[in-house]
Amino acid sequence: MKRKITIKKEYNNIRSFIKLLPGVMDSEGTYIYGGRRNLIKKFTAPDGTVVNVKRYKIPQGINKLVYSLGIRRPKGERAYEYATRLLQLGIPTPEAIAYIEQRHLGLLAESFLITRQCPYTHLLYEMGNASKEQYMPMACTAREYCTLISHPGIFFGTTTMTETSFSPLLTSTVCTLAP
Repeated sequence: MKRKITIKKEYNNIRSFIKLLPGVMDSEGTYIYGGRRNLIKKFTAPDGTVVNVKRYKIPQGINKLVYSLGIRRPKGERAYEYATRLLQLGIPTPEAIAYIEQRHLGLLAESFLITRQCPYTHLLYEMGNASKEQYMPMACTAREYCTLISHPGIFFGTTTMTETSFSPLLTSTVCTLAP
């Protein structure tokens, strides 16, 4: 299996740790979210850096060719670049640390996005079962974030309810676990 790894130079000190993450994703780390397509886990590097690792589902059918042939860049790669861009624009999102892409016989297999751990503890899907008193602060925070990302040049296609965390006590404090 061929592997491509992109790591921000500020995190070269944990390069060996980052390189091991794909191999321990199923057996180690603290579970955050896992759906039909993606898995997100929290890990702590030897230097104490707490990271989220998002493993993207292996593309199937025509998507495998679309991503493998470069017709469209893999989701993890785009998320890595988008996180950097959002931070440059002053929009809060976890800092992208690394991107890992694994290929088998030249075809995209798994890809991984590694970001700094977001400190917010609530997920957007909590609003579904909350009372009005509970969800109003969450809704206001989400509204502020949506307004913030309505910046010229940004198209925010979707907000995944299980991958967006926030603090309802602070303004403009929504971040996606993995953009």
